[in-house]
Amino acid sequence: MSFMIAVIVAILLFVLFFKIFFKVIFKLFLYLIIAIPVYLYVVKPLWYKYSYLLQ
Repeated sequence: MSFMIAVIVAILLFVLFFKIFFKVIFKLFLYLIIAIPVYLYVVKPLWYKYSYLLQ
């Protein structure tokens, strides 16, 4: 009986941690999907355009 309770608690904890972990990973993944094209299409051309001013 105590073994069953331990297993149930372990599964619940695993699911909880997995949900939190998945949310964090999903947010990071979304930020990367948004940030990389923005960086490539906005920052890179501006950097090439104004790099001679920084030298």
